[in-house]
Amino acid sequence: MPATLDERALIGAVSADQAWDHLLCIADLARLTGSQAELEAHARIRERLEGYGFRTQLTSHDAYISLPLAGGLQVIGPVTEGHYCITHSFSLQTPAGGIDLDLIDAGGAVPTDGSARGRAVLLNGLASPNVAAQATAAGAAACIMVNPGPEIHEMIVSPVWGSPGARTRDRLPKVAIVSVNRDTGATLRGKLAQGPVRVRILTAVDTGWRKTPLLTADLGEGDDFVMFSGHLDSWYLGVMDNGGANAVMIETGRVLARHAAGLRRRLRLCFWSGHSHGRYSGSTWYADHHHDELDQHCAAHVNVDSSGAKGSVVNLESAAMAESRRMVGEVFAAQGFPGYEGHPVGRSGDQSFWGIGITAALGGISAQPAGEGRINLLSGVLGEGGSPVRERYAGFGWWWHTPDDTLDHMDAEALARDTRLYTAILGRLCTGERLPFRFEDTAAEIGAVLDGLSQAAGDRFDLSGARDDAAALRQALERAGGAPADATQKALARALNPVLYTRAGRYDHDPALGGGLLPGLQPAKALASADGEGARFLAVDLTRERNRLRDALGRAREIAE
Repeated sequence: MPATLDERALIGAVSADQAWDHLLCIADLARLTGSQAELEAHARIRERLEGYGFRTQLTSHDAYISLPLAGGLQVIGPVTEGHYCITHSFSLQTPAGGIDLDLIDAGGAVPTDGSARGRAVLLNGLASPNVAAQATAAGAAACIMVNPGPEIHEMIVSPVWGSPGARTRDRLPKVAIVSVNRDTGATLRGKLAQGPVRVRILTAVDTGWRKTPLLTADLGEGDDFVMFSGHLDSWYLGVMDNGGANAVMIETGRVLARHAAGLRRRLRLCFWSGHSHGRYSGSTWYADHHHDELDQHCAAHVNVDSSGAKGSVVNLESAAMAESRRMVGEVFAAQGFPGYEGHPVGRSGDQSFWGIGITAALGGISAQPAGEGRINLLSGVLGEGGSPVRERYAGFGWWWHTPDDTLDHMDAEALARDTRLYTAILGRLCTGERLPFRFEDTAAEIGAVLDGLSQAAGDRFDLSGARDDAAALRQALERAGGAPADATQKALARALNPVLYTRAGRYDHDPALGGGLLPGLQPAKALASADGEGARFLAVDLTRERNRLRDALGRAREIAE
């Protein structure tokens, strides 16, 4: 590794005892967004980081936040019977007496045949922005989500990324949503099997503008910086989510602070608010209000979530943009975790900087292993916003987003393990002679996505020119060889990542719904089943997006050459 610091010495300085102490620093605080407890957590962390030599800034900004207050579910026909439920951030609030609705069982998907209109829909899975958007479009009055286990998981259902603006506020959910556990879902289905069921649903949420904190902490000198971020707000005590990640951030900062003079790029820690109750409002505000600084000087964004859980293993499918995956794989292998197969970053987890074009890596790097038992009940239902969860892993554990996310589910050695991996990655990014990114891998990924879209579109839309452009860019980058200068790598990221990851582009934010890579061209998959007129409408959008992509590939090739 072309770096000032010895990586083995760096990770050897990580202390399990220190990381655990960082966790204990905030483990007694239930950190709802905008609460006094959350502000106290920021203050405690700020004091600790300043003691290590960080320059800190605590900002207070407006954010549109939704805190669930109460949910109610009562079967009122044919026999009256109450059931425990919770409601969710950004659910539509019902009148004080609730709403009375006929119940239908939709299984795994909101029906689109009109049967949901004006009814309560019983659905499998966790509450999500996809469900809220689909139910709103179908005219449903309410959704009852059946969670996969005995627990009920807190969720946020707004598809609007960050605080809504005048153009997006109408996209907030127009449906009341509550969640029940597996047994209650089975009871409701048993009643439906016997005949029609009518329910009364009540939701109370505190939704509105409030002041929220945002803590940043800088280490080192120079213009460029690497942003290492995680949210500080939580559901309940949130000791794993996201106290474990906050502990990783602090301990990584403590270790790197001992070598501040050796940093070629500054380290900037960002502790977001509004992740859980504002659909990533803190990181979105930061992207909007620090756009120029981030565009010019942010070399990379590394995110951390839900670290250090008892029983967790290193997730060899952790998300990372293509240009960063080789580096992540090298770090994992060097610490005894070979076989990294990273996937594209999904539309979740404070990934608010794609429009700017900043290279992003990671989120949660540990997960529960797949297998039998209660620990894996979330397998297959995570991945909000399109992030895949493969059969090898089972998410963050059954206690995620519940009152059971407490200290007894944490493990000091797992926390230290995760910290060592992040410390090595941040060490390489902050101290390497040049950034370690490989944009030929990004060009190859673009080419592979285009190949799939071209096959799906057939002769109904021509992507051959864009495919040639992607191949030419890859060849140009491979001919150049080695790692180009930081300025070149940042310019490549700014050219390629906005079109590879967004539809909205550099100054807006896509909704919190999965769109896939090259999301503006993904509708090409619908051409095969579109009628003649529908195909023509699609072709208008696809042509414009193809132009956008070819322009980005052309600019990237000029940068590379």
